[in-house]
Amino acid sequence: MKRTINYYVQELFSPNQGDVYFPGIVSYTLSDSGKNAFAAYCVQNSETGDIILKLVNADSMAVQAQVDLSGFDSVEPEAACTVLTSDMLAENTFKNPQNITPKTVAFTAGKSFSYDAPAYSLTVIRVKTISGKSKQ
Repeated sequence: MKRTINYYVQELFSPNQGDVYFPGIVSYTLSDSGKNAFAAYCVQNSETGDIILKLVNADSMAVQAQVDLSGFDSVEPEAACTVLTSDMLAENTFKNPQNITPKTVAFTAGKSFSYDAPAYSLTVIRVKTISGKSKQ
């Protein structure tokens, strides 16, 4: 079955919804070519307590993001990082339907950490909290 890149984007966004938004959690610096090419936000799912970071990098170069979760009571170090990335012209075809698919790896989080968002990527980092609550 051929699944488009748009399918995988929706597949990443749908289960990673939160109901509480936290501005200013992710900071970053863009290259001159990357103006308006990066977006990041942080939400929390109040049922699970999970902190969900979504980073979209539409630039041709990686972007280093700084994440500050110090406003949360407790952050579990074991997190999951799912990345969907490719070059601009790549696509899933009938001959190669798995050319571009999300990859999930274990990720070490903390109260503060940096993350290099690959060029042309969507990243979802899901961090568990011990108490499930924010101090904010």
